[in-house]
Amino acid sequence: MNRIRSGGATGSRAVFRLLVGLLLLASLGSVIAQEPLYVLPGPNEPVISSGTMTLVGNDLLVTNALSNSVSRVALRGGILQAELETGRQPHGIAADGDRAYAINRQDGTLTRLALDGDAPLDVSGLVSLGALPYGVIARDGQVLVSLQGEAALLLLDGATGGRLARIPTPPNPTTLALWGDLLLVAHDPGGLLSLVHLPQRQVVQTIQLASNATRIGTPLIDNRSGRAYVPHSLANPGVDVPPDARLIPVVSVVDLATMQPLPEAQLFLPTVDRLVNLPGAAALDRARNRLYVAHVGSGSVSVIDLRAGLAQANVPTGTAPRTLLLSRDALSIYSHDVIDQTVTVIDVSFLMPTDSLPTSDISVSPDLQLGARLFHTAADPRLNAPHALSCAACHQGGLSMGVAWGGVDAPLLWHVEGRSAYGRRGQWASLFDLNAHFQANGGSGLAHDSLDAAALVRYLESLSAPAPPRTDGDAVLGGVLFARWGCAGCHLGGGAGDGQLHDVGTGGAFLTSDLRGLWASAPYLHDGSVASLRTLFTLGTDVHRLPETASQSELQALIAYLHSLR
Repeated sequence: MNRIRSGGATGSRAVFRLLVGLLLLASLGSVIAQEPLYVLPGPNEPVISSGTMTLVGNDLLVTNALSNSVSRVALRGGILQAELETGRQPHGIAADGDRAYAINRQDGTLTRLALDGDAPLDVSGLVSLGALPYGVIARDGQVLVSLQGEAALLLLDGATGGRLARIPTPPNPTTLALWGDLLLVAHDPGGLLSLVHLPQRQVVQTIQLASNATRIGTPLIDNRSGRAYVPHSLANPGVDVPPDARLIPVVSVVDLATMQPLPEAQLFLPTVDRLVNLPGAAALDRARNRLYVAHVGSGSVSVIDLRAGLAQANVPTGTAPRTLLLSRDALSIYSHDVIDQTVTVIDVSFLMPTDSLPTSDISVSPDLQLGARLFHTAADPRLNAPHALSCAACHQGGLSMGVAWGGVDAPLLWHVEGRSAYGRRGQWASLFDLNAHFQANGGSGLAHDSLDAAALVRYLESLSAPAPPRTDGDAVLGGVLFARWGCAGCHLGGGAGDGQLHDVGTGGAFLTSDLRGLWASAPYLHDGSVASLRTLFTLGTDVHRLPETASQSELQALIAYLHSLR
């Protein structure tokens, strides 16, 4: 329970002090009498977490991002019962009664699926959502979706797909965990956790896990203790930081009653287990004695004894394990390996993998899948310091991480014609330069004519920009202002850069940025020193500051135009 704390001042006279004391007592009494901001649900209230797979009876519903499909896998025998093509890049899935819901991240849509006992899946409708949907959960006929690209949650009617509410949040809402009326939301980039009280349909608490917290995975709520286990990383972006110290994997523990991290309970994974990359999901055993943590970049699961604070095992999985589920009989852990499109079955008694279940029959280009594996692994010494970094650590889904490494912002990797596949800011123009990047991260580099090099480039070129978010401004007017105010002198038509080096007042000359996909690449400038376009145009250096005569509507129009570039 949260209460507002009151304070007071001390006067120079005893009478004044007495009056102040009486006023404080009266004030405190009124505060105690007020209803708390929120009350924690009881231990019998179930927890629902977003993820890339979910249990339905004795089956698993699984998304296949590379195959653009959703599958139903029978756990008895590991049989692929059904597979349906959905929209592009299905990412999260949830089930509620006789319906399931899969979000298509690239399309910004929700595929509604009919579940009829053990019968195959059936598509019952498509719902438009918005930019970069990420997590989805469903309960009691309603569906909640996070929109990473629009700083909002959508509450939908599960039966019709109609919108019931739009809940504004801090930027970049991603994964979700629901407990009673409380919804815990992770924000990445940003390192934030927010708490939404669903009856009020608003954020009631927001905390920063740590000043350098990044790559927050799916929070795991323990409904007995009222704690949340949050896998994430700590960024050390200094110039001279060695590769194996740039991203430190941890699991933070948050007391949900106070919405405060518990530093004494934090699990520092290099000490508890070993150096791993991108802890992204977690699960508890039935007794709450073991914590299972999946590492997206390392392709493994740490099994941690919470009483001893040490790992009992590190179990290998397929590439990019992103969701963990405890089986209904509590004898197995299921790991969804999204790049391999498999489910690894881990025996909880022997702490070893016992099976790998394929989740798709749709053929995927071998070079695309190989490139995706290279992009998501931290275990290849050619690409990085082993087990410390992966491409996905900084560029997950082609997005920027929001952290400036050595003073240079990690670029957006979405590929468009006429632009290098290796970043909006143009740091990398060839595979040779890409190898230099690998070597700076502790890797040895790829041979130019190798199959692996070609496959990685093929995967990078597959990272295309999704539809931009809707904006309130007049994008047509913004395009006129873009030319009138001289922006087109360096940023050519359609947002392409002029290929020249310019000093914009940030300590050196840098290649002109390509503006396509700008809406998804905050913070701005080469060093990531400006948080928003509004700040850049009103408080930035002389080169980017708009004329004093520019109105707020004109500013909004310019931003709308820039957000429309793709």
